[in-house]
Amino acid sequence: MVCQCGALLVVTLLVKMGLAGGCACPAATILSQFPSEVPADVCCLNYSGSAFSHVRWSVFTNETNIDTLDLSFCNISSVHMSGKGVSTLQKVYLSHNRLTALPRDFLAGQPSLTEVDLSGNLIQELPDGFLQDSYSLQKLYLQGNQLRFLPGSLLQKPSLQTLELDGNPWDCSCLLLEGLEEGRKVNR
Repeated sequence: MVCQCGALLVVTLLVKMGLAGGCACPAATILSQFPSEVPADVCCLNYSGSAFSHVRWSVFTNETNIDTLDLSFCNISSVHMSGKGVSTLQKVYLSHNRLTALPRDFLAGQPSLTEVDLSGNLIQELPDGFLQDSYSLQKLYLQGNQLRFLPGSLLQKPSLQTLELDGNPWDCSCLLLEGLEEGRKVNR
């Protein structure tokens, strides 16, 4: 009985530390400049509330084990990418920044990605290749941007369970409505 309780305690500690079966995110680390590299041995990076305007996305795709990335409320106005890179990212929080555009193929080819929050930005258009081949995506938050159109491919993700779109100045043309209807058929 003592051995079983000890084993249960060890497993519980490992889960709380993010070493087994889950990832515990620490409190936010506030930075004034974007880091040139990130620790390879962490599962969660929480820089929420920091003050850097530019992000080099390659930092998060080069041999890191990060599955949760929180860059919300960081005053980010641009994301720089250099080619596609597969990562272990599962959750990406970029809400409440100053993004007006995203780079081509942003978050494309991310098979582990389940949740993306881009709400509360100024995004006017989603780029070509956005979330392409991200087959595990379940939640996408795009509310409170400046989007007028939505790519049809975004609506045809069978795994997508939550799609928040309110607070955008939609151009409710026949093309948008047809895309929404097609997406609804695929996701039934």
